[in-house]
Amino acid sequence: MNRKKVKVKVKVSKRDEIMSNIIGEPLIKAVRSDRTYKMPEGYISWEKLSNIVAISLYHCCHAEKTDSMGFVNSYRTGLWFAQKSPIYCLTTSLGESFDKTDSLSKRNAMAGWQPSLPSFIVALPKDLITTPGQGKLDYLVISCVHPDHPEWDSYRWEKIEVKATNEKYDRLYFQICTVDSHGIVWNTASPVNDLGDIEPCYAAQDTLSETDNVFLDKLKNLAINILLALEFSPSLFSDVTKSETLTKKGFAVSGDRSKDRYPRWLGKNYHPKSVSKSTSGTHSSPCIHWRRGHWRLLEEGKGKWKQTKRLWIEPVLVNSLTY
Repeated sequence: MNRKKVKVKVKVSKRDEIMSNIIGEPLIKAVRSDRTYKMPEGYISWEKLSNIVAISLYHCCHAEKTDSMGFVNSYRTGLWFAQKSPIYCLTTSLGESFDKTDSLSKRNAMAGWQPSLPSFIVALPKDLITTPGQGKLDYLVISCVHPDHPEWDSYRWEKIEVKATNEKYDRLYFQICTVDSHGIVWNTASPVNDLGDIEPCYAAQDTLSETDNVFLDKLKNLAINILLALEFSPSLFSDVTKSETLTKKGFAVSGDRSKDRYPRWLGKNYHPKSVSKSTSGTHSSPCIHWRRGHWRLLEEGKGKWKQTKRLWIEPVLVNSLTY
């Protein structure tokens, strides 16, 4: 498994060029007629995301024309679509708190981890994540690999079929794929050992700068917190309502409205914790700072993930009058 950034051959922002020269309008129409996601304002639109899905499906059928890292990104994005997996809209407040929650470097962070979902997309609010090259990220595809579930790695949609790779997995992995606003593909994958520790991926690591590796670790830390929240913090999730979605004129799909889908909020009503600056005492108060968060293992199930109990100890902004 590699982690690498590579330039894709086309930039997803050039929608008209892609439609006419690369994949053609029929494939995009087929994707959009399959389902329509109603996205909240401020998040990636289904118009853009469906273009990305169509590009991914095309690349999966023409792997010989796609570089290896580009193919991995397309494969995982196509897998999400074919499996009809969910979309979660991460709020800025929760995203910032997850960034202040150390999970990647903690021992036994994923002890007993068994994912409930093989893949999902996290839609990101504008300007939450910026790449080292000043590109913007508006989504992450997070996929899970399990040695006992090879069906998680294969899919068929319409006439497009992609089988599992020949690579054998002897443990659990989670993988993150995305394309930034500059058309650069970002991939990173992490194995989880039997103790629940996150192991590094050394393959292709030397081809990246230290800044790139720090950025990919930031993405992995975010993914770990989301994966744990899915299992142990149900109060962070809620449904996106029809009134919260943005209807874009000229793009509405006519016909069966039962195909309309809505993402779920991740952190809609979440408010970061803060400690007000004390007005008492004779000594000067420390500067404003974050008391970083972590996940506390309360009880480890005997071989059963669902019996494991965890609690998110939230980060706290200390000495802040208001947040």
